[in-house]
Amino acid sequence: MEIHSFQMIENAYIVSDNRIIKGAILIDKGIIVDIQTDINDILNSKKSCKNIYDAKDHWIIPGLIDIHCHGGNNSSFMDCTPEDFKNILSFYLHQGTTSIFPTSLSCNDELLVGFLTTYKNYFNTEENFIYKNMLRGVHLEGPFLSIKNAGAQAKEHCKSPNLYEIKKLLEQYPFIKRWTIAPEIDTNFELSKYLNSRQILVSAGHTDVLYDEMCVAFENGYQHMTHLYSGMNSMVYIDGLRKAGAVEAALLSKDITVEVIADGIHLPYPFIELVYSLKGSHGMAIITDAMRGTGTKEKNSILGNRKTGTPVILEHGVAKLPDHTSLAGSITTLIDMLRRLTRNTNIPFQDIVKMCTITPAKIMNIQQPVGLVKSGYIADFLELDQQLNIISVMKNGNFI
Repeated sequence: MEIHSFQMIENAYIVSDNRIIKGAILIDKGIIVDIQTDINDILNSKKSCKNIYDAKDHWIIPGLIDIHCHGGNNSSFMDCTPEDFKNILSFYLHQGTTSIFPTSLSCNDELLVGFLTTYKNYFNTEENFIYKNMLRGVHLEGPFLSIKNAGAQAKEHCKSPNLYEIKKLLEQYPFIKRWTIAPEIDTNFELSKYLNSRQILVSAGHTDVLYDEMCVAFENGYQHMTHLYSGMNSMVYIDGLRKAGAVEAALLSKDITVEVIADGIHLPYPFIELVYSLKGSHGMAIITDAMRGTGTKEKNSILGNRKTGTPVILEHGVAKLPDHTSLAGSITTLIDMLRRLTRNTNIPFQDIVKMCTITPAKIMNIQQPVGLVKSGYIADFLELDQQLNIISVMKNGNFI
């Protein structure tokens, strides 16, 4: 790793604030201090800067932010070891993801505590500085999910919430920043209202509710939709009549944000463009929902804990249950999703970048200034060539 203090990156096409500008970036102690476009300003800055990096007319975009990720490189966060955490974080950092929210799966209480304890201990260690600074909090997906729409989640561990136990859990693990819940098992919305009071994002997912029930949930603290279209109803037939589902409620609710798995398989590209046309780049985040098979060449894998998780197969670019009754997560990185969207949709490049960076940062209310190449923000960014291959990754002002 090359460590510098005051430095310049010149000859860059910078994607920032919905704009693409040609210029130079000045960085000091890991923070962006200026973006310069005037040639005279750039020449004057070069006189006092010893560390100058020539981007050679490449793209500079913010580091990618994944708010829903289960694992990769043959490790799962649910393996609950510091070695697996480091393996996942190292893999994704080299794939351009500079901020990440480790995500759980429905499991027994002992394994959930193991996951949270591993995160806590890893974050508090003095070693692995560059990796632990990728961690922005935890996303709990389950166990309060609909059995009918659990998908590949372990149905035997889906259950109704106990508010007393949840309060104790949050006191011990205050870094829980988001919880995915099926609204129909949140009696009187006691859980969503409590989580809102703790500034924890309440996300609806793996749910069997229809349009009207979903709209009521939005009025009672549900603010976001977990992997839109997956694990929820869209238009359905009931007694010979068409009924709108949770998907339509989310798309038509102005203030509700959504996330999509943009591998082109979980959601075909025309559907992604439809969501974008209704929610815009400010209301839609790209997530991986990636599992341990990401980055491997295996044909068989495990969703969740290595010893107790669910066997899955990897084919057609996704993870599936062996009986083909459900998809079981993505095996695509966020940078590859960015490339696929650029090549297969009409969404503007700067909006695709936004949905992989500042929009997820805002959805998760990340307190640190990340997600933009802008003065005052942490110097997390990627250098991409014209084919969107990664040339270099910078984390906290350091080339990795």
